[in-house]
Amino acid sequence: MPTLTSYQESPSATLPAPYPTQPVAGRPVDSATPVFDWTPIPGAARYQVQIAATEAFETIYYDEQAERGDAISLGSTLPSDAATVYWRVRAETEAGDGSVWSEPAHFAASSAEPEGEEGTVRLDAPPTPIHPETTQEAPVDVSAVPFSWEGVPEASGYRFQVASAEDFDDPIVDLTVDRTTSITLHDVLSAEDRSFYWRVRPLVRAESGSP
Repeated sequence: MPTLTSYQESPSATLPAPYPTQPVAGRPVDSATPVFDWTPIPGAARYQVQIAATEAFETIYYDEQAERGDAISLGSTLPSDAATVYWRVRAETEAGDGSVWSEPAHFAASSAEPEGEEGTVRLDAPPTPIHPETTQEAPVDVSAVPFSWEGVPEASGYRFQVASAEDFDDPIVDLTVDRTTSITLHDVLSAEDRSFYWRVRPLVRAESGSP
């Protein structure tokens, strides 16, 4: 599995986009006020969240400032027949300069009729890591570490982990992301750790009647 070595460098002046982590991967929300979360962005004074009917964000149900971990009331936001819903987030500085929007994440509204069993199933073949490479020994800038992997067509999302030990008993990062095939961690990993291990696995919605 991939391993990387750390060093520290001054952060980039560009405000990057966050990555949605909850709710994602087409999973149904279990509450009318689900918690929304995303990866933190250094230098962000606030975040803007949009919830929409499609990935094109042509019909927007919600467009407000929010904090990481905020619970958003969907009952007063979504139409009663909403099924699959999309959302995205961007970071803003105190001066009002914003990052680009994140890639859209999707979830099933609590009012939607489930198309299959709740939860996800895992594929036997994990995605192939692309960067950092499995044999990479050169140090990376821990203030902004990009990860990428080959996409799995059937995947509705991915579970992504980073740990300081190969057994992953106590991961430093344990996130679920949507259908993206990359993520950048900003100021999450510590330069005090000499090396890290990472892995990713696809999540696939279970179909009705599947074992």
